[in-house]
Amino acid sequence: MAGKTLLLCDELTDGDKHDKSRSKVLRRFADDLGERLKTSSRTITVLDIPKKLIIPQKTKSKDDSTEILYGHPVEVILRESNKPNTEMVIMGTRARSGFKRTILGSVAEETIRNLKAPVAVLGAQAVGADFRLRSSGPLKILVVSGLDETSGPAERFAAKFAKRLGAEIVLFHSVGDQIRHMKDMIYSQRVVSAGVDKIFDEMKDFAEESVARKLKAFKAQGLKVSAYISYDELEVIKTLKKRKWFNADLVVMGSHSRGRFLKAFLGSSVRKAILSAECPVIVVRSQG
Repeated sequence: MAGKTLLLCDELTDGDKHDKSRSKVLRRFADDLGERLKTSSRTITVLDIPKKLIIPQKTKSKDDSTEILYGHPVEVILRESNKPNTEMVIMGTRARSGFKRTILGSVAEETIRNLKAPVAVLGAQAVGADFRLRSSGPLKILVVSGLDETSGPAERFAAKFAKRLGAEIVLFHSVGDQIRHMKDMIYSQRVVSAGVDKIFDEMKDFAEESVARKLKAFKAQGLKVSAYISYDELEVIKTLKKRKWFNADLVVMGSHSRGRFLKAFLGSSVRKAILSAECPVIVVRSQG
């Protein structure tokens, strides 16, 4: 896709080892992905300082490779991502330990909620593992699907991305997690229905039929694809951890914004995936 650009949103680092590690991994990933896609990358740092207070205004960093922009970080990132040549935004998150493991950081989370372009986020575990995209051999893309309207754009993006990268796809769905949620709701209402087991069986049948259709559609596009349906009544991320994230190089998930936080089926899972995956998580937002 000639002329397209990866937009890397990095920070200026000044001695903090965590920030330096994050910056190194982010920049290396942008370079490696750009090389695989045969496209360029553009690096920006946003300083939350009004332009009028900067005299003289600097436009480049010391290494002359990073553009320094001024303003509210999310607003600037959204503006720059809307430029027609930007196909993906790459960024990291500051969350590291304790309470911070439950949040992404205001800039990362708000960007994911509002950005129309796909966002590749490298969380603390990816940085800690010193993630690097393989330079040779086929890549593996793990697509985490809820089999709903939220997942459709992510699945379509993954198919196009896999073609460009020559990657194989693993389509993952957890019907067990959906059943777990259903049971929690039923038991919390203290309602026990004689037909509840039939409902669970129908949910499993629907998942199997839907995944089979999606596999057929992926294969029709010439893609190498496999699928895994989890029946374990566990949280999605716990199942993925048990499966070691299928040794994926990239994870693709869908979500859309409702209110202040991500509220779609995979909303909380998106957040937890970013914080726990040892590889980049690409979030593709659906409309609505």
